[in-house]
Amino acid sequence: LFFLGLTFVIMPRFMEGTQVPFEPYMRLALTSVFIEIIAIVPLTYFRIHEKAAAFVILSFSQFLLNAGLSVILIVGLRWGILGRYYGQLGANLVMLITYLAVIWRVATFRWDRHALTTLREALAFTMPMAAAALLTTITAVSDRIILERYVPVSLLGIYSVGFSLASGIQSLANGIYKAIEPEVFRIAGDIGLEDRLLNMKRYIVLILTAVACAAVSLSREIIILLARPAFIDSYIIMSLVAVSALIQGTTVPISTYLVAIKQTRSVPMICFAGSAASVALNILLIPRFGIYGAAIGGIGAALATLFAYVFVSERSSSLRWRCGVDLRFIAVALAGSALILQLRLPWLSASIAGKAALLGAWLLFLPVARP
Repeated sequence: LFFLGLTFVIMPRFMEGTQVPFEPYMRLALTSVFIEIIAIVPLTYFRIHEKAAAFVILSFSQFLLNAGLSVILIVGLRWGILGRYYGQLGANLVMLITYLAVIWRVATFRWDRHALTTLREALAFTMPMAAAALLTTITAVSDRIILERYVPVSLLGIYSVGFSLASGIQSLANGIYKAIEPEVFRIAGDIGLEDRLLNMKRYIVLILTAVACAAVSLSREIIILLARPAFIDSYIIMSLVAVSALIQGTTVPISTYLVAIKQTRSVPMICFAGSAASVALNILLIPRFGIYGAAIGGIGAALATLFAYVFVSERSSSLRWRCGVDLRFIAVALAGSALILQLRLPWLSASIAGKAALLGAWLLFLPVARP
């Protein structure tokens, strides 16, 4: 509540003179985000106790409500972009009742010496993560903030379409993180930890690389199918953002391991390195290359974050992540996908079929080629 109130005070002044006003867009978005933060408590409870069905039902219910209300307000009532914000807020308000009911049922509220000790230990563990989350947010929004000052709204739309479609890879990586986190915590002190984590990372990289290759190879066709002709250039942004999302996903097992071995104090510095790289690259590249500079800056920031995680993790343990091998594999895989992207056929269906066939052959070859 404190940070939400602080944001409501600071953000309106910060956004004065920008193309996107604070009212009502940022106010609605911030209120929705605050409610989504409350959802972390029941969702984390279900993950810790490995209640997968309850986790999926709660998450999917929020998604259905969000999508349904947004479609009704945007398409049915023709509220335009405001329908998206009010739809998200409305869904979150409905789900808030469920979140509070779950918290009331599973949580125990007490104030004794043991509870205060537990609270201190929890704060010592989580406060660095909160700082890291704030820095990660800076990384995530710095491109849009700087772009807003250098490019027109029409180009921002092209960037947003490509970014949104490619961010599905990041959503997949987040899903993998939520799936492997309990297992990584469980095996953090076991014998044979190194081989198990490296195997886990290998399969994560293979899965995310396959999805990224598909996104790059078929990016133009995806944009043609899902967006209006005015947004056709979004396929370039989609391809570039897919690369940065893939690199970000590669950090998932490393970042999870650092938290599992209670090295959370290092995480804010790692995120600071990524945020600093993001802001610096965006300031350098966006004035010269516009939306494409922002997408390239995202790749640089993702690499900086990955290298920082590897450096800290390897200095804190004997584990060696061999990320150089992963990056070489990713580079080869994406180079092949970039060649497939260049294929142009006169009919959309033929282009999709031809690229899908080439992509399938390429994806079958990649696991064999990986060291």
